[in-house]
Amino acid sequence: MANLNYSNDALNVLSQFYGAEKILYVEGEDDVVFWESMLEKFEMEKVKVKAVSGLPELEKLIEKMSLGEINSLAARDRDYTDFKGAEALGSVLYTYGHSIENTLLYESSIMRVLKTYGRLGARQVRDGEFWEWLDGFNEVFELMVIYEAAKERKGCGILIMGDNCSRFMEAQDSHSPCSKKIKAHLRGCGASEELDDILEDVENRIKELGRKSFDYMRGHFLFSGCLKFANYKLGQYTKKKISKDGFFSGLVLAFQNTFDDGHPHYEFYQNEMQKILNG
Repeated sequence: MANLNYSNDALNVLSQFYGAEKILYVEGEDDVVFWESMLEKFEMEKVKVKAVSGLPELEKLIEKMSLGEINSLAARDRDYTDFKGAEALGSVLYTYGHSIENTLLYESSIMRVLKTYGRLGARQVRDGEFWEWLDGFNEVFELMVIYEAAKERKGCGILIMGDNCSRFMEAQDSHSPCSKKIKAHLRGCGASEELDDILEDVENRIKELGRKSFDYMRGHFLFSGCLKFANYKLGQYTKKKISKDGFFSGLVLAFQNTFDDGHPHYEFYQNEMQKILNG
């Protein structure tokens, strides 16, 4: 990852250095893998994807794009921009959900990881089992996600969700959320006192956008839960346990092979790719 302290002129000729038509800047290395997969899927491989040192650096480049100082593209996580009144820029591509994980964590990809890594057969990995678990996971955490979006909109500093679900589960290695722990945390962190006044506005905004609350679940938080589900399934039939890095790598490979028009986010990303043609 690079901190790109180049002049505007240097940034404008960087694509030539890479033999590309455009540079697509992203936040980090994980984003490079995801957006390269998208470019390959939609046959736009003459675009070079380059990581910078996080969102603050990426936002500096986006500002230069908005001012017409550099002729480049950027791709970033949606995060909670839908609740902040941020103006959309034609040269900026967004993820469908909060982060890339909200798209990667799809049943066909997860089932392929389990079958490959754990050598599990079709009878051991039942179709629909992941969706059943995910529906329950989303339902239990729904209010927390809405409070998290409200917190980001209001800009207050209380800790609500974080990037890991472990402390809200029945046990450290459990794949089952504990509603009592979640309710106790929401009471203890002061979410209600700070945010109840805008909670309805946030819920209405989600409906207005035609989204579901779980689309805004933090990507790393969702990933941590799905990793627990994956290890639960592996533990039923093997002594294997997949690591965080192994799970992510497996997901990306599976996603590259399974992402098609049957995925609910396919049309969205197809439209995002048009920004490259229009840019």
